Amino acid sequence: MSTPHNPTGSDASQGVDADEAIPTLSDIVHLPRYSPPELPPTLSDVDWAALTQRIQDNVLGRLMRRSELLFGAQLRATLKSVLDRTAEQMSAELQVTLSQLTRDLVARAVAEEITKVHDEIARRESGAGDRSDPDPLFGDTEPDRDTTG
Repeated sequence: MSTPHNPTGSDASQGVDADEAIPTLSDIVHLPRYSPPELPPTLSDVDWAALTQRIQDNVLGRLMRRSELLFGAQLRATLKSVLDRTAEQMSAELQVTLSQLTRDLVARAVAEEITKVHDEIARRESGAGDRSDPDPLFGDTEPDRDTTG
């Protein structure tokens, strides 16, 4: 009797002791066995590509249904780690951005105030100022005049 064709290319007859063998996927995930009426009469009649696709679809379907049990905890731990790192990076970037924005706003406010002071001093030097108006920067600096007497 001939040895069945193995599409994966591995051969258990290469001197590997069964106790030392690495478990196969079928050892971990239960695969349905095919009933004799489903099987072709000879190995040469087997459509290995179709059989491989059928087994792959079956295994993927079972794994996807069990993925939460198999991978859920690991995925949650990995996702938590990734989200924690991302949150830390975003927080650091926001701090830098807000710090720069604050510096820019303060610099702009200082520049505007310096411009106002400069313009007021220039206006006073040119004599164009009307002293009856209150000083826009420092309030009315002229003393109240007593008009009663």
